[in-house]
Amino acid sequence: MLKALLMFIPTEAYLTLMVIAGIMMMIGMRKIASTIIVSVLAMAMFGPFIEAIIDSLPSWALILVMVAVALSLIRVLMGRQIFAHVASFLIYDLIRAPFRLLFWLLGAFIPRRR
Repeated sequence: MLKALLMFIPTEAYLTLMVIAGIMMMIGMRKIASTIIVSVLAMAMFGPFIEAIIDSLPSWALILVMVAVALSLIRVLMGRQIFAHVASFLIYDLIRAPFRLLFWLLGAFIPRRR
């Protein structure tokens, strides 16, 4: 979850994160500090490449990427079981939507019994 949240930090805050990671190393939180350091270095190195790839995508592919990122962020924040439950309801509603639309359109021409 920490790596997903680090992606939203602006590039101006990288130095501050490195200082915080250094302080965490001194305190004894080595695993979290090393995760922060590796993540910041990876974002600094690969950020321009990813930005160039995203800028070259057509609009429809960019929308798909944004939906995938949003769903993965929701999965990270809510947990796997909750996300699976929510995703199953969304898929069910997407499957059911054309039939509901069809019955709604046909309902205008077919009188209802009362």
